[in-house]
Amino acid sequence: MYNYLTSYIKSIILALILIFLLSKLARIAYIYTLCGIASWIAIGHLITIDDDMPREWSNPSSDKSLWYASLKILIAKILVLIILICVVFFYPETTKLGA
Repeated sequence: MYNYLTSYIKSIILALILIFLLSKLARIAYIYTLCGIASWIAIGHLITIDDDMPREWSNPSSDKSLWYASLKILIAKILVLIILICVVFFYPETTKLGA
């Protein structure tokens, strides 16, 4: 579990740096770039979720804890995406930041 958490934290830091740079280069609001990257991360995990299932590519030993950890991380990523989309709709002033 430690490796997943460390990897997830590194991914978040990299995503924040990428969000800042892409927003500055494209001259769009931070929240739109953040939503785009959060979508990319969540959809990417969703597409490859079957690899973490028992007896599949990333889990040949049928370890249920690996499968459940992957599901929990996927749920967290989807929740973050839903929260970001709600922020865009309920707080439209965030669309002016970073543009």
